[in-house]
Amino acid sequence: MKRRILFSLLLVFIMIFGSFVFVFAGGSKETGPITLKLWSMQQSDKRVIDNQNYVINEFEKKYPNIKIKLEVTPYSGYRDKLLVAAKGGNPPDISVVDQIWNPEFAAAGLIIPLDTYLKKSSLKKESFFKGAWNSAVYKNKVWGIPLDVGAWEFLYYNVDLFNKAGVGVPKTWDEWLKVGKKLTRDTNGDGEIDQWGLYLLGAKNEVCVVFTDSLIFSNGGQIVSADGKKGLLDSKEVIEAMKFYRKLMQIAPPGVPNADQTDSSQYFTTGKVAMETIGEWEQDTITNRAPNLNWKIAEIPVPKLGDTFHATFGGWNFVIYEGSKHKDAAWKFIEFASSKDMNLKMASLTPANLDAAHIYLRKFKRQPDIIYHTMENAYARPISPIYPQISEIQQEMVQEILLGTDVEIACKKANEKLNKLLAGK
Repeated sequence: MKRRILFSLLLVFIMIFGSFVFVFAGGSKETGPITLKLWSMQQSDKRVIDNQNYVINEFEKKYPNIKIKLEVTPYSGYRDKLLVAAKGGNPPDISVVDQIWNPEFAAAGLIIPLDTYLKKSSLKKESFFKGAWNSAVYKNKVWGIPLDVGAWEFLYYNVDLFNKAGVGVPKTWDEWLKVGKKLTRDTNGDGEIDQWGLYLLGAKNEVCVVFTDSLIFSNGGQIVSADGKKGLLDSKEVIEAMKFYRKLMQIAPPGVPNADQTDSSQYFTTGKVAMETIGEWEQDTITNRAPNLNWKIAEIPVPKLGDTFHATFGGWNFVIYEGSKHKDAAWKFIEFASSKDMNLKMASLTPANLDAAHIYLRKFKRQPDIIYHTMENAYARPISPIYPQISEIQQEMVQEILLGTDVEIACKKANEKLNKLLAGK
């Protein structure tokens, strides 16, 4: 009798302990240390990788039963690598994804919603930039946690060139053009313009999209309707913004249809343009290339006084994969890495955690209040699983406008394509 009782008690103990191990491992029956695969995209910046390893080491101290294996991939092949691994049944447990990939991965069932975890977590959406958090919300569920953010864009201006021309920082679109024209001039008297007011981004890639999106957002427009079913590229707000965009060519160097952000930095740091529009990360580039340049930043001018500038958000989100065998442990790492101190350490752009962002911007960036205010009002690009195709339509529209097509015709043509895409045709 005693043996039966002892045997029964032993079975109960085994069942309870086994259940504990199973739950802790996020559904895995293994009883040894858990190894989580974390995939990241941080180019080849050794400092960033070192910082990520610091966060990993701190996490492993707190959770000695969980080990993190970090794998870093360059941006150019990163998305394809994630898709192949996830669709092939061998995904990482955790990865960072570009904001614009988040709904695509969610709609394909490659990642899991995090709402159940969030209900029991200290992480709250109020702790992050609103636009960054919204980038991970798809069909009323949260599919990612923001890691870091960037905003397209800020107005960088050459203080010495502004003073020499006797102009102030423009606040409205009309002022922008007037100031830009005064800064577009022949400086050596040979009859050829050799200094321009603005480097205007127009190359057929995502950079021209995020720049024109910010003009559209600031003019009260959107790219698609809130329900994602209707294109809005032919709206009055979009057409007005695109007409102004083309006017900016008057104060820009020739070749706008091919103008990319790499060339923008070169023109600005050598004094060939008095203004450029780019994200907060440009501050590091200017400091490295032209340490003696007298420059400042300002918010991008708005259509009229009283309007709010809405930059376009970019950045990276943590996600957990459906194919992970250790989802609970994966969440523990995301929760840990998203805290103020760890987010401050791990982010390669501005931390998405608001408290961490305050510290980071004041420590590393000039005019941090302007950057923070701009990010507070920034909007995410359309939250859609077919965003890459939406972007392609916008890129083609921008090219047509820059090459001379009537703005209204180009916008209406693009919107017809967009509506067919949204309808699945």
